[in-house]
Amino acid sequence: ADYCIRAQPLSRWLGDVYKRQILALLEAAGVATRQFVEIGCGRSGGNSAVLAREFGWCGLMIDSSRKAVEQLRMELKGNPSVEVIKAVMTPECVNDVLSDHGITGDIDFLSIDIDSTDYWLLDALAVCSPRVFVMEYNALFGPDRAVTVPSAPIPEGAPKGYSGASLAALEKLARKKGYRLVVCEEAGVNAFFLRNDLADDIPGLSPLQAYRPLIDKYDVFDSRPKKIDIYSLIERQKLELVEV
Repeated sequence: ADYCIRAQPLSRWLGDVYKRQILALLEAAGVATRQFVEIGCGRSGGNSAVLAREFGWCGLMIDSSRKAVEQLRMELKGNPSVEVIKAVMTPECVNDVLSDHGITGDIDFLSIDIDSTDYWLLDALAVCSPRVFVMEYNALFGPDRAVTVPSAPIPEGAPKGYSGASLAALEKLARKKGYRLVVCEEAGVNAFFLRNDLADDIPGLSPLQAYRPLIDKYDVFDSRPKKIDIYSLIERQKLELVEV
């Protein structure tokens, strides 16, 4: 077993662990609808890919890239209960888009990963109530400050790390919406949240407890956090951050 882990790239090993985290949380929360929403699915299907491909769930995959949508439609044609659409998701349209595609009320799983106004999409979301949801957080913002980029397009020329929201910002918003932060993946990318009326035996965590830094090298024995002072880069370019 040790040899198998040693011989594989960490990205693949982490992927297996990550998949088990999603499934374990869904099991703990209880599956009610077998329905998901993936906002920012990319070509892979994102966090919901395992549900669509391996478990036959129904759901909605959304991405702003035409090529990504076309490729994913081909790959998921064996599951006609998954709809893949091209749309630019904004806080102003998110509820209408989901409602138009039958995503309302209680759903099992939601994932948001658009590398920009993720916080504002979650803030605006009102038409559905996921039992479990996953958000990509910007680990470069650290565990303490509750900050997000504005609800606006990312300026051209902005540094790559100028995106999304900090873990503290997402946790604060999730708490207002009746959810608790339960774990972050080891790679320092995604945070998992559970609805407060479910799985009482799984405790909520503070951002400081759950935070994981963004891993630079995907290797089991040589993984280390990225060393980027994103706040200095933002200040140098006179970009805006919103404290929430």
